[in-house]
Amino acid sequence: MINYQKSNLKIYNNNFKTKSDNNINTKILNDNKNDEINSITNKTDISFKGLNTKYITLGIDKLNIPNLHILSNFSVRGESLSNKNNKRFIPLVKRYGIEQIIDLKTTDYSENFEKLIRTAKMDYHHYPIDSSTISSREIINILPDFFEQINKGHFYIACAQGKHRTDIALAINYVFNPKAANPPILYGHKTKNGLRIDDIAKRLNSIFKELTEEDKLKLGHLNFDEKAFKTRKKMLIEYNS
Repeated sequence: MINYQKSNLKIYNNNFKTKSDNNINTKILNDNKNDEINSITNKTDISFKGLNTKYITLGIDKLNIPNLHILSNFSVRGESLSNKNNKRFIPLVKRYGIEQIIDLKTTDYSENFEKLIRTAKMDYHHYPIDSSTISSREIINILPDFFEQINKGHFYIACAQGKHRTDIALAINYVFNPKAANPPILYGHKTKNGLRIDDIAKRLNSIFKELTEEDKLKLGHLNFDEKAFKTRKKMLIEYNS
C-alpha cells in the first residue's frame, strides 16, 4: 500500500472563535481544495511542481502500466514505455507531471524510443545500469548526472520490465546519492521466499570499491567512508526485509 504525504496545498488559518464558525471554515477550505483538484484533473498539459505526489495518482495509477509504482519527488517507476503495448502511454504520463524519462536499458536501448520521448516534449536520459555487464567504472562516471536528474524529480524510470535493473539503479541512488532521503522498495527482488538481494549487494560493493576520493567529491560527499557505506546498505536491506 502506498503511503502518501500530506497535501502541500496551502490552507490559511483564520481566527474563528466558535465551534460553529470553525466547522464553516473547514467546509469552505475543503470545497476550495476540491475545486483546485478538479481544475488540475481537467487540464491537458499539467505541471505538478509544488503539489503532492497524491495528485499524480489521480490518473497515472489508472493507466494500467505494468509494474507501475509511485516514488517520492513526484516520480514513478514501471515497465519501459518503449515496449510495444506501452507506447500509447507516452503522451499520457506527461499529463500527470512526468517531465523526464530515465532509461536504464543496456544492449536493448532503442534510438527510436528516444525520438518518441523528445517528440512528446519530455527530456530523455539514458543511463545503462545492470548487475554485472556494465563495469563499475562506467556506472560511477554517469552517477553525477544520474543523481542530478533523480534529484529534479518528475521522472519515469524504467528498464525493460521495470523490475530488477530498476531496483539496482534506485538502490545505487539511495546508497551513493547524498541527497537521497528514503530507501526504495525493491519490488523486483521480493520473492515468496523473502528478499533476494545478492546481485544488488554485489553491485553496490563493486561501486564502493572503485570509488576514488575525487569521485566522492563529484557526487557531493564530504565524508563517505566504509562505515557510512555499510550503514546505508544495511538500512536499505532492513527496510525491504
